[in-house]
Amino acid sequence: MLTIHTTLNNTLLYPIQNPYNMEDILFFDIETTGLSAKTSFIYLVGCIYFENDTWQMIQWFADELNHEEAILHEFFQKIKHYKRLVHYNGSGFDIPFIQNKCKQYNIDIPFDLIDSFDIYKKLLPYKSLLPVQNLKLKTVESFLGIVREDTYSGADLIQVYANYLGSSRYEKLHKSILPEGADNQSPLPYSKSIPSSKDLLRILLLHNAEDLKGLLSISSILYYIDLFDNNLYKHIFQSITNTAGSQKIWNTEIISDTDSEICFLELLVTIPFKVPISAHWENTLSVSINGICNNMSIQLIASANNVTLKIPVFKGELKYFFNNYKDYYYLPKEDMAIHKSVAQFVDKEYRIQAKANTCYNKKTGIFIPAFGKLSKNVFKAKYQDHISFIELDISELKESAELYECFMDYINFLCHSKETKLKLTH
Repeated sequence: MLTIHTTLNNTLLYPIQNPYNMEDILFFDIETTGLSAKTSFIYLVGCIYFENDTWQMIQWFADELNHEEAILHEFFQKIKHYKRLVHYNGSGFDIPFIQNKCKQYNIDIPFDLIDSFDIYKKLLPYKSLLPVQNLKLKTVESFLGIVREDTYSGADLIQVYANYLGSSRYEKLHKSILPEGADNQSPLPYSKSIPSSKDLLRILLLHNAEDLKGLLSISSILYYIDLFDNNLYKHIFQSITNTAGSQKIWNTEIISDTDSEICFLELLVTIPFKVPISAHWENTLSVSINGICNNMSIQLIASANNVTLKIPVFKGELKYFFNNYKDYYYLPKEDMAIHKSVAQFVDKEYRIQAKANTCYNKKTGIFIPAFGKLSKNVFKAKYQDHISFIELDISELKESAELYECFMDYINFLCHSKETKLKLTH
């Protein structure tokens, strides 16, 4: 077994250690000769850890297949000093593979004693909201501008490792049969066509090292998930309400460039981090008002350390529908409904029993689409519409509590709607 120590110049780009300290976390990745623990071997385990204000990397390499158990023992001795184990899809492959190996060697399984942080599993629920085509590690690295020297896949390296074992054994055999005093550095007969074991080892170690170092760098993609996390904005809201005389973090403004009935309410919030690359999420709602189809887009724009939420605002007339329509009469001439306690004073020829779609009052004002907690006292263009509105009172909305609830209702809508589209804003 070979043990290789390396000091790194890399930086962790996301506070993945919270609530622990940097010294409490350990990144790891394994390389195997196949996908099945029953028929394949672990030939390399690599770890990155923070020590003496620098990132250190250690790799345990099986220069013989029968070194697998020794590698596992070294790895387990290492992780018992840490509180969090960080990996990329380790829950789906690395950890189950190691657990099966532990059963084969009758070794106690240590993973129940350490907190597991799977970056891949954190990203997966937000896959459609992330600015990457897929969640393969190299795809995420490419998006973030991380350039690899390594060009091999894990599958490619299975043959590279087999070639390493063959070259290593041949080199040892060649050395053992050399006459006394011969030059050990003389070229081997096959050296012109097949790389040496040293060159093959470099390829194997490099792939594992770049997978590990990539975890430090790609961690920044987790900031996109934070943009849809209620806790982020809750913390910002609390900082506003708990700090007397503090500068307003929230900023509100209604934007209208034309005389159109549709304009925007912009909510700007400053966040305590910078997104890696600016991004723009949009969800378009279609609603017919007075026979005119209106496309109303809800937008979330993240750039640097600012997040802007653009909420469509409708200026015009909408209807408020009463639930208990059997208690109302509809007045066709006035195009409105009144309660039966009042309708008794109206001549019967001017009133008819209200139906669900005629039991309404009309109001002219400024409205925004309603979601979540805002879906009370809602207005609609037509009874059967799925999109409802609430009347906008900008003076009340500027109060922090109201603004927080409004902001989060739209964030949650964008997060959970399958119709939300993402585009990058370079």
